[in-house]
Amino acid sequence: MKKRYIIIPLATIAFALCLAMFMTFFTTPAYSIVTGAGNVMLASTEEGETHEDYFRPAKKAGKVLQLSYKISPKYETLETLKSTYNPYFYIIGTYYKQTPPSDFLKNSVKYTKLMCETEYDEDRSASVRVPMNSPLFDMFKASEIKDYAQALYLDGQVEESEKVIEDLFAEIKEKAKGADDEQIKHLYVAFYQFRDYFYLVYSSTENVSVKKWVLDTEAAIEKEAKNSESIAKYIESHGYFFSNPDYDTYVKHPWPEEVDVEITEP
Repeated sequence: MKKRYIIIPLATIAFALCLAMFMTFFTTPAYSIVTGAGNVMLASTEEGETHEDYFRPAKKAGKVLQLSYKISPKYETLETLKSTYNPYFYIIGTYYKQTPPSDFLKNSVKYTKLMCETEYDEDRSASVRVPMNSPLFDMFKASEIKDYAQALYLDGQVEESEKVIEDLFAEIKEKAKGADDEQIKHLYVAFYQFRDYFYLVYSSTENVSVKKWVLDTEAAIEKEAKNSESIAKYIESHGYFFSNPDYDTYVKHPWPEEVDVEITEP
């Protein structure tokens, strides 16, 4: 009888300790640190070249990170999930003929979208080290939206990805109304990150209508961006705002604007 009285409290304590360890491990960044979820390892291609295994983080840690986020939806875990299912990994991984998990693109869309929808507050701003009143904030936000648009496109949701771009362009044009040259410059320098989206789409599709949409949208952006004197000079020095390289050049770099002239901040 005495043994039973001892065993029950001990079992309760053991259960509590296990639960505490589980919650610590799965509801903090500890899991991604322990597993190295954000790291990649080398993998060989059929041609004998060696490149990073860009799908290793998703294969090794994706499922448990998703469980962790369901249990405790912390920003740090979402950030790790977004990095794990980054569309860049899909682009370059498949370029080197690596095989992604079957749910990679679905999760890429999911977590890039969640990142875009997560409210910005002082805590999150501090986490990413970008002050909310800084011009860099617009650039950081635009980069997240670009990742979401790319994920949609890669997942076959082409029209939805175009809508994301068009909505942001409309927002930037509205912000630029009555703005001074410096503000306009920062707004369109932020949008300039979307070259990555436009170049991916233009170089990877055979759809004539989609290619035309890219060129028309780029032309409209360039026209608005020229309202900034410094950006107008930047475009003049290059001869273009968007170069639209072929797919190999898009993936591997350098893009024409990175080599034709020395790039200085507008």
